[in-house]
Amino acid sequence: MNRPVRVQLRVLLVLMFLLILLAQAVLFPTMGAEMAASFPEYAHLLVPYVSVVVCGLACVQIAVLAAWCLVGMTVQGRPVTPRALACATVMAAASGTATLLAVLLAWHLFEVVQQGNPATLFGLGSAVITGTAMTVMSLRVRGRLGASMAAEAGTPASDRGRGNRV
Repeated sequence: MNRPVRVQLRVLLVLMFLLILLAQAVLFPTMGAEMAASFPEYAHLLVPYVSVVVCGLACVQIAVLAAWCLVGMTVQGRPVTPRALACATVMAAASGTATLLAVLLAWHLFEVVQQGNPATLFGLGSAVITGTAMTVMSLRVRGRLGASMAAEAGTPASDRGRGNRV
């Protein structure tokens, strides 16, 4: 990957990180407070739901930071390091955790509270689908990095304990 592409990717990652931070700090707490005022019978769910959403967004920010590190390590001709594999693992784990939080939030809202509308279903469904895609992509990147490390070392990936099972 050449330098201009790395710079563009890093600019996009910084923008994504800042937009998520803005959503965590302003958008979701404000929107939650407005909904709690509109539906006082569900006001007791404001703090737990906003907390879960903020934690899920923090997981996405961790994945963005791991992607930032990976972009910095992608210089052509440079060998793959265990640090790159660790970054891909962190990215996959953070994406998976954010997806799990979205699934649990949707389950609680629709099954326990038994509320929600099509817009809520669409929003949470989009989060689950996007999170699943990001997790699978991160696992695929991790598998390819593991296979590349094994090829550079001259041993099969399974012999090094870094199975390529994606």
